[in-house]
Amino acid sequence: GSWDTTGNWTPKGIPGIGNTKTDRATISNAAVNKASGSINLISLALNGGCQLQISGNSSLSANTVTFASGSVISMDGNINSTLTIDSVSALSGSIAKIGSAYRGDLSKVKVINNGSVTRNTAGTSEFYNFNNNGSVNATAGNLNFVSGAVNGSGGVISINSGGDLTYVGTNNGVINVSKSRLTPGAQTGSGVFNLTNATLQTNGVYTFGGTSTLNVAGGLSLSGATLLVSDSAKIVADSLSVSGSQLRFSGAKTFDNSVAFTNSSGISLDGNVTSSLTIGSGKTLNGSLSQIGAVY
Repeated sequence: GSWDTTGNWTPKGIPGIGNTKTDRATISNAAVNKASGSINLISLALNGGCQLQISGNSSLSANTVTFASGSVISMDGNINSTLTIDSVSALSGSIAKIGSAYRGDLSKVKVINNGSVTRNTAGTSEFYNFNNNGSVNATAGNLNFVSGAVNGSGGVISINSGGDLTYVGTNNGVINVSKSRLTPGAQTGSGVFNLTNATLQTNGVYTFGGTSTLNVAGGLSLSGATLLVSDSAKIVADSLSVSGSQLRFSGAKTFDNSVAFTNSSGISLDGNVTSSLTIGSGKTLNGSLSQIGAVY
C-alpha cells in the first residue's frame, strides 16, 4: 500500500510528514510505497521481511532504523529514483539492505547520504549505488557497499568493529579500516584508505588505481591474495606482511615500504605497459621472497 494513505496505518494518520521527529513507524509483512516527499521519524522498524519502496525522490531522517531478517529499503528502477538520507543514527538487524531495485534497472536508482549513518549492532548493512557526502560508521557488524558506490570528497566511511568492509566503487574521500578486514573492488578515485592493524580479504585480486593512496599504520597483513597498484596510486606503510601473495605494480612506481615475505610471495610488474619499480633507501625486503621484478 501507499505510505501516504491515512487508512493504511493504525491509528489512522500519515507518520513522518512533519518537519520534526515526533512519530514512530512500524511496517510488518507488507510492501509500502513512498512517492516523492520526506520522512522524519524517531524510529522506523521494518518487520517480517517487508519492503519500504521508494518511487521518485524522497528523503529519510530517523534516529533508528531496525531491519528484521529479509527486510529492505528498495527503489523503483522503472523511473529515476533517489533516496536522500539526512540522518540515520543507528542501523540494526541481521541484514539491512538499502537501495536495491524492487523492479526495473538498478542503474536508475541512487542513495545519497548527506548526514550520518551508524551501525552499532551485529549483522550486515548492504548499500547499493550509495553516494556518500557525510559519514558512515560501524562500531559493530559489517558494511557491504555492493555496487556503484561513490565516496565523495567530503565523505568518511569508518569501520572499527572487527568485522568486514566490502567496498566496490570510487573513493574520493576517506575510508578508515581499524582492526577489521577490507575487501576492495577495483578502486579508482583520488581518496585515501587508512588501514590500522587491518587485513585484506584473502583469495582475490584487489586493485588500487586512480590517484588513491593506501596508508597503512600498524602493519598490513596480505595472505593468499594479490594486491595490484595501478595508475598513480601508491602504498604508504609502516610495514607489510605478505604470505603466499603477490604485490603487482603497473606503471612507474616508487616502493618505499619494508616488507616481510613468506610462503613464495613476490613483487611483479606489468609488461603490457612501461613499468618500473624504485625501492626507497633504508627499506628492507626479507623472508622467503621468491621473486622480484618478474612480469605478471
